[in-house]
Amino acid sequence: MISKMKTIGATAAFATAMMLSAQAAGATTIEINCNTLNFTESTSCIAPVSGGPGGNVTGSVMDEYSNTDIFTTEGAFGYTGWDELDGFNIDQDQSLPSTQTGRLFSFTFTVTDGYRSGTWTLNDGYTWGDGVYAFALKGSNDNAVYLMDTDYTSGTWSMSDIVTGNDNNPDLSNITLLGTDDLSPIPLPAAGWLLLMGLGGLGIASRRKSKAQTA
Repeated sequence: MISKMKTIGATAAFATAMMLSAQAAGATTIEINCNTLNFTESTSCIAPVSGGPGGNVTGSVMDEYSNTDIFTTEGAFGYTGWDELDGFNIDQDQSLPSTQTGRLFSFTFTVTDGYRSGTWTLNDGYTWGDGVYAFALKGSNDNAVYLMDTDYTSGTWSMSDIVTGNDNNPDLSNITLLGTDDLSPIPLPAAGWLLLMGLGGLGIASRRKSKAQTA
């Protein structure tokens, strides 16, 4: 009887172990590998970065980020004073290829080798300022954050850094531009001011001529 009970107990334990193993194998996990080639032109990247409310990366999240194995000081990429400059949630119903435009930057969207990808550019009239800047891409509940090379105002991006444990690519849900300073407006060239002044002068002359003909 005791031997039989031991056999039954061992069988039950084995079945339980197999069930837990199957559940673990079927669980969805997010794996984030950081590669600057997946966001050009970036010089460094960190992942995974857990966001603030809603899961999006905020300035305070960047300020409080600490990894002494990578950075000599606290703050994402070794900098503090981060703030969210611009960002938008991704329209999941959009037909590809497509474009979404924020106040400061624009992204195009397509699919390359099974991964959501595209291009990015700063909008006309803006360039990098005197701070440091980073784009955060959110997939599922985590983010990959890329430090930008400010010699470039456009490039390419890919979500291949963010995949599930089953090698599925989660939907990109948010893009945030963060920085330690505002972007700089591009001043209108001197030739542009001369053109505007010339057009203004033509408008005044035209109105004067019209009044003279009426009189």
